[in-house]
Amino acid sequence: MTGELASNLVTERVTLTTKNRDEFNIILPRCAPFFHDSVQIKKLDTEEVMTFGKDFYIGGIFEGITPYTKYNQQVGSIIVLLDQWVAGNYEIKYQTVGGDFILNETQFTQALKKCNLKSVDGKMGRYP
Repeated sequence: MTGELASNLVTERVTLTTKNRDEFNIILPRCAPFFHDSVQIKKLDTEEVMTFGKDFYIGGIFEGITPYTKYNQQVGSIIVLLDQWVAGNYEIKYQTVGGDFILNETQFTQALKKCNLKSVDGKMGRYP
């Protein structure tokens, strides 16, 4: 797994609102898991680019996959925005791992229903 395959580069748009939010503001990219260092987030109306470590970090790291990637790249599954009140339309680009790791629509919906934010930082949370 290289994190360089052009066909695994994903661009998706998300709309973030301040509704249904408690302590966290997370994005679960549709084609997760993804290569940690490939994530780019841009606010569409201002073209502002978010910065890793300042505006967001990557959670749900798949430590077991790292040794099998080119250059021991980390692979994550969620994007955690550090400002819980960020809202608007965003474009996210990332390099997905692809293949059997990607959920079909039914599996993706079931995963969202079971989403428990406890894994983010040990605090119990809930998905709307």
